[in-house]
Amino acid sequence: MTETVTLPRSTAIQLMQQAQNRPEEEVCGLIARGDDGWRVYPVANAAADRTRTFDMEAQALVRAQRAMRERGQTLWGIYHSHPQAAAEPSAADLEQVGYPEAVQIIISLDIRGVLQLRAWRTDGAGARELRLEVRDD
Repeated sequence: MTETVTLPRSTAIQLMQQAQNRPEEEVCGLIARGDDGWRVYPVANAAADRTRTFDMEAQALVRAQRAMRERGQTLWGIYHSHPQAAAEPSAADLEQVGYPEAVQIIISLDIRGVLQLRAWRTDGAGARELRLEVRDD
């Protein structure tokens, strides 16, 4: 049976807008949730080749995690975009999984007319796609 995860529509829109605003490079960040709702924490991509991979900038990642703790939120997911590839984990994505408990959201810009948003559980051994439901806030 496939695991289902739910994401608020406003959060999904934020992720897709970030990807559209920087179509030439992978955007990345954290998705948190708590009693006050959901929040997206964009984190700068510090990878040498941002067109094909992402590496969250260390200080920005620490600031995002600190803000989450201060708001009483927990990490729900990690997101990044694929400007020229499908919304599937790449070999590099699988190698750098740092939070296997977090849902991995990948946004693909390599689709004609419509962005693709897919959810995954990943660990060092591979990835399993989750059923992603986007619901009204």
